[in-house]
Amino acid sequence: LCPLAGMADVEGVRLMKEHHPNAAIVAYVNSSSAVKAIADVCCASSNAVAVCRNMAEKELIFAPDQNFGQYLQSKIPEKKIHIWAGYCHVHQNMTPGQIEELKAAHPQAEVVVHPECPPDVVAVADYAGSTGGMLKYVRDSPKKEFIVGSERELTFAMQLAAPDKVFYTLPRAVCPTHKKITLRKVLHTMEGLEPEVLLDDETIRGAQRALDRMLEYAPRE
Repeated sequence: LCPLAGMADVEGVRLMKEHHPNAAIVAYVNSSSAVKAIADVCCASSNAVAVCRNMAEKELIFAPDQNFGQYLQSKIPEKKIHIWAGYCHVHQNMTPGQIEELKAAHPQAEVVVHPECPPDVVAVADYAGSTGGMLKYVRDSPKKEFIVGSERELTFAMQLAAPDKVFYTLPRAVCPTHKKITLRKVLHTMEGLEPEVLLDDETIRGAQRALDRMLEYAPRE
């Protein structure tokens, strides 16, 4: 389980709902199936702003990423967002000082970061957006150098998208959980269709409802 997803639990989210009964629950994609099942809607980093903006409710509960929640609040000031106090430890450890140090060494580089970074990091970026948004930005930008505020392996995809450009990662931008996924394990799963994840019908129905509503509020292009 993603450490960020593990920071939000069903009992806690329900208690938050009790404190804010008029708020709709928005579950970030990095949450457990159980949390998604009690949410009104799910969202990904690429469509979170659209999903929350298009909801009728003026009051929302966003879980589990506090930094992304603050980013959403800045983008949708007309709504009140109650933010769960969770975080991605990789992005949480990034600082403006790290960016300033890299910027001093590479003054021509643009800074692109994920909104899971703390607000003070987002504030010094030239661009903040989803993984897909960051890839598109570096591909289309006339700049040739970029400082990347996200997990370091994203620069591999960036290099494929823009082979003529150079990318610099922040110190310790490594997710140990990502590293547990290997080609050998993927092959094992494909060959044996295991390990199998079993969910009860109630969880399946609830999570499916939240995902379906996400597509209603932010249809795929």
